[in-house]
Amino acid sequence: MTFTRKTVLLMTGITAIILLVSHLFVFVTYSRWTEANRVRVLDAQLAELEQRITDVTFLPKLLRYGSLTQLFKPDLTSLESNLREGQLLRLIDKSGKVLAYTGDEEQATAQETSSTSSEKDTESGRTILGNDEFVYAQKEINLVTLGKVRLQLLETVTVQDALVDQIGKLLRVSAVLGVGLAAAGGYVAARRTLQPVKSMTERVRGMDGARLEDRLVLPAANDEIRELALTFNRLLDRIDSGLELQRQFVADASHELKTPLAAIEGHSQLLRRWGKEKPEVLDESLGYILSETERMKRLTQQLLLLAELEERGAGSASALNTDAAGILQELAKEGARLYPELAVSTSGTDLPLPVTVPAFELEHAMRNVLFNALAYTPAGGTVSVELVQRGDEVCTLIRDTGIGIPAEDLPHVFERFYRSDKSRSRERGGTGLGLAIVKRIADTYRGTVWIESTPGIGTRVTLTFPAAKEGGIERRKEAERAIG
Repeated sequence: MTFTRKTVLLMTGITAIILLVSHLFVFVTYSRWTEANRVRVLDAQLAELEQRITDVTFLPKLLRYGSLTQLFKPDLTSLESNLREGQLLRLIDKSGKVLAYTGDEEQATAQETSSTSSEKDTESGRTILGNDEFVYAQKEINLVTLGKVRLQLLETVTVQDALVDQIGKLLRVSAVLGVGLAAAGGYVAARRTLQPVKSMTERVRGMDGARLEDRLVLPAANDEIRELALTFNRLLDRIDSGLELQRQFVADASHELKTPLAAIEGHSQLLRRWGKEKPEVLDESLGYILSETERMKRLTQQLLLLAELEERGAGSASALNTDAAGILQELAKEGARLYPELAVSTSGTDLPLPVTVPAFELEHAMRNVLFNALAYTPAGGTVSVELVQRGDEVCTLIRDTGIGIPAEDLPHVFERFYRSDKSRSRERGGTGLGLAIVKRIADTYRGTVWIESTPGIGTRVTLTFPAAKEGGIERRKEAERAIG
C-alpha cells in the first residue's frame, strides 16, 4: 500500500471518528434539550391553566348544569381555546379516574383512559394513551367542589419526534459528505505534500558514484521536507568527503609504496648485473633493499593499526589502566641514547600516574610525538617532556626547539601521509602516518591532542587522556604522602 493511500485512509478514518462522535453528541444533546424544553413549556402552560381553574370566578364555568346526575360534574371545555393542536387537558381524581377532559378531538378515544400508577408519582414524563405517545406535565390542585385532584396537560410527541428524526437524518447525511470530503482532501493533501519527496526520490535515483557532487534542490518552504533535503545533502557531503579521503588514501599509499618498491627493483637489477662481480655493489644494494623493506613493513603495520583504531570508533573506554609516567620515562631515556646531541629532560614522571588507555596504544602515541620532536630538532637543541595531572585528565607536554611547523601546515598535520617538508621527512624515515595515528588513538580513548608551533623557534604538543578513576589518582596521592 502506498503512502498516499495510507494517508487518505488515516485522514478518512480520523474524520469519520470525529464526525461520528460529534454528531452523536449533537443528536443526543439536541434530543434531551428538546425533551426538557418541551416539559418546561408544558409546566409553564400548566401553571397558567392551574391559576385560571383555581380562581373563584372560574367556579361557575367549571360546573356543568343539566340533569341532576351531572350537576356537580366538572367541565373544562371553556379552556380548550388555551390549548394547542395535539394537546389534551384532564382532571384526574385520587383513584386515577378521569373526571373531565378537553382538547384535540383526534384524541377522543384516549380522553377517558384512566391514569396509570406510574403517572401518579411523577410531575412530568411520557405516557401512552391508546395508540399515541404523549409527554405530560401535571400538578395536584385543591378544588372547592372536588377536593384534591390532579390537573394533567398532555401533548403528542409526533411533531417533536419528527423534527428530531429530521435532525438525525441531516446529521447522517452531513457525516457521509464529511467523510467523502475528507477522503478527497486527504488525497489532494497527500499528493501535494509528497510531490517534493517524489522529486527528491527521482533525483536520488539518478545519482551514482560518479555524480555524488549533485545535491537535492531545497524546497522554498521552511518545513520538514526542507529539513529532510538538508539532512540528505549533509549525508551526501559526508559520503563524498569519505570517498575523497579514500581515493586520496589509496593514491598516497600507492605513492608511498611505489618509492621503496622502485628502489628495491632498481637494486635487484643492479645485483643481477653486477652483484656477483663487485662485492661492494652487493653490500650496498642489500643494505638499500633491507632498509626499504623495513620501511614498507613499518608502513603496513601503521596502516593496519590505523584501520583497527578506526574500526573501534571514537569514545571507547579501556578496561586496562596503564602507567603513563613509566612509559614516558622509558621513552625519554631511549630518545636520549639515540640522540646524544640533544638535551632531553623529564618532569613529573617520578610517580605512577595511570590512564585508561591500553599500554600498546599509549606507548605508540607517546613515541610518535616524542620522536618527531627529536627528529626535527637540530643538534644542540633541547626537548623537554612533562607529565601533569589536571582534574580528571593526565596531560603529556612535549616541547622542542626544532625547526617548527608553518602556520599553513598546522591544520593538516593530522592527515594521513601529510608532511610539512616532504623531502626532509622521507630522509628521516617517516611514513606520514605518525600524527594521524596519534590523533586516532586520542579520539578512540576520549583524549585530545593539539599542536602549537612557530617556525624557527620550536613546537609544543599537548596530549591528554582520562586519568584512571580506581587506583590512579589515589595511588599518586598516597605515594606523594609517603615521600613527604
